[in-house]
Amino acid sequence: MPEVMIPPKWLSRYEELKRYKEEHGDFNVPMDHEHNKQLNAWVKTQKQQYKMLYEGKPNHMSQARIDLLNEIGFIWSGEKRDKFWHDRYNELRAFHAKHGTTRIPDKYEAAPQLHTWVSLQRRQLKMCKDGRHTKLTEERIRMLEAVGLECNIRNSSTWMDRFMELKRYKDQYGDCNVPQKWKENPSLGRWVDNQKTQHKKLYDGKPTHLTIERIQLLVSLGFNWRRG
Repeated sequence: MPEVMIPPKWLSRYEELKRYKEEHGDFNVPMDHEHNKQLNAWVKTQKQQYKMLYEGKPNHMSQARIDLLNEIGFIWSGEKRDKFWHDRYNELRAFHAKHGTTRIPDKYEAAPQLHTWVSLQRRQLKMCKDGRHTKLTEERIRMLEAVGLECNIRNSSTWMDRFMELKRYKDQYGDCNVPQKWKENPSLGRWVDNQKTQHKKLYDGKPTHLTIERIQLLVSLGFNWRRG
């Protein structure tokens, strides 16, 4: 049932918070004296009540109170973290759409925070699969699985780092034929030669680290598997 009348005590605290926001520009009420202690506790209570409402638990948070707090730009608990998570997820989707993988290089200039964030999501997913408690909601698990995020990746960042270097080489020189002793990046030349070695092992039925996903990524660059 909608709240017919908001209690005067609540409205009084609301007006105090409104004045605090106008004076200080935020809702970070300190506890430096008795008056602020009471307002600080009230702000925390609003966030707790809103969380309980969201979780379907008994609470005193009405839509009328939410509307009033939203009018002054109140920051609900976790709102910034939620935005950060969704921003990184959208970056992951964009990376996957462009490169066909969720293996993010250590240094990805288009989204500098993405590698660390994806690593954390992998650990959280693995904990879920192991039956351990995590902060991932069922909705977020579905979202991560929908974009193809894997739990267990070994040596993926190093491989993707080299792949992105090869992509830049291709953009600059028009092919993937990196000389083995290329002075500007000797490790890239050796890495390219190793991919050819791994591909031959795969063709010969021998153990190899070259997955179908990696082959597809290299093929997308027009990779030349032949030596010489």
